[in-house]
Amino acid sequence: MVFGIIAVYYIYRLGYISIRLVLVLSVFLLIFPFVLYWCLKIIGNSNAGLVINNEGILDNIQFAKFGVVKWENIKGYRTCRVFFSDLILLDLLDNEVVMKNLNKIQKNNAQNRLENYGTPFVINLSNLKKDKEELINIISEHIKKTE
Repeated sequence: MVFGIIAVYYIYRLGYISIRLVLVLSVFLLIFPFVLYWCLKIIGNSNAGLVINNEGILDNIQFAKFGVVKWENIKGYRTCRVFFSDLILLDLLDNEVVMKNLNKIQKNNAQNRLENYGTPFVINLSNLKKDKEELINIISEHIKKTE
């Protein structure tokens, strides 16, 4: 990374590229390794994307890692479609319970979903292999059990 920036600067000093291109390439060389690491970490993750059990729901796909959202804290669900993605919106009794352990960036992300959808816990069905109707039936059954 540092060698890349030095090489770009050296090429600039030889007169082959402009200072604007040096700045763009330097920023790219600084950011790219982190983005690549993050993408590889997500791709290499062998955990299930969504875990539904008797305790609650654990979503490993979302950026905001809420942990297990217990069925007792889920009062219902809604579905919606945004562009080409189907979403399940889980209505929670207490949003702060799931948001308290998030870092600042994750909390801002969850707050944006709360403002846009009325809940911080949104499941994007586009990234899952399970059928939408089957998943909705499973969630619905668990919610009925806890009522």
